[in-house]
Amino acid sequence: MLHRGSLRSAVELDKPAGTPFDRSFYEFVFDGHIVETATNGREALARFEKDKFDLVILDYEMPDIRGDELALLIKALAPNQSIVIITGYRETVVGSLLTDVDLILSKPFDPQALRTATNKIFARA
Repeated sequence: MLHRGSLRSAVELDKPAGTPFDRSFYEFVFDGHIVETATNGREALARFEKDKFDLVILDYEMPDIRGDELALLIKALAPNQSIVIITGYRETVVGSLLTDVDLILSKPFDPQALRTATNKIFARA
């Protein structure tokens, strides 16, 4: 979850801390923003229900729920929520998501590409 001043983002991480896409990675990408993380979909949804975020970043493949399933639950609570899904299966995922998202980003990706794409999402808001 991300914040810059008032910007907050939620990142669902299906990897433990210390892996390439842990919290410190997203804090680097979103320099100056507040980043909150969850280690699974249930935890991410619980955090979302308690707080508001400017951006939610979800991995498509999670151990307890798919990213598009979680996105659908989030959109039911906040229809205008900005959501990015990160996946290693972009070609399979495009057109088959359960709800609309702002961006589908393929893994592996360049951190600058994520920063640029999310800045465009914030500019639209």
